[in-house]
Amino acid sequence: MKTIEIKTNLSGEELQVLMWELEAFCEGKRISKPVLRQADVSGWVAVSERLPEFGETVLVYCKIYGRFLATYEFIGEFQGEKYGNWRDFNGNLGILPPVYWLQIPEPPCR
Repeated sequence: MKTIEIKTNLSGEELQVLMWELEAFCEGKRISKPVLRQADVSGWVAVSERLPEFGETVLVYCKIYGRFLATYEFIGEFQGEKYGNWRDFNGNLGILPPVYWLQIPEPPCR
């Protein structure tokens, strides 16, 4: 598989639409689908790529509510697989799943 890095100013949603269009094109031509990952220098991590540690409070981005602080909490284990859910700072568990998360930086030293 060949990897090509493309830097773009497209938003996450615009990039997703582009990916869907490329996948549809590839299916029509019967060629292998591309795997697209946007180079991210901002530190935001796609939830589909990796989740934070259980109990870690992070800044999340949800398509409907935008950015807010949330904690990824352990809720159980099934067949050796651990599962979690998101809790916002109002105590709501099972909030709309965020698409990105960002570790909260350490406060500046003075």
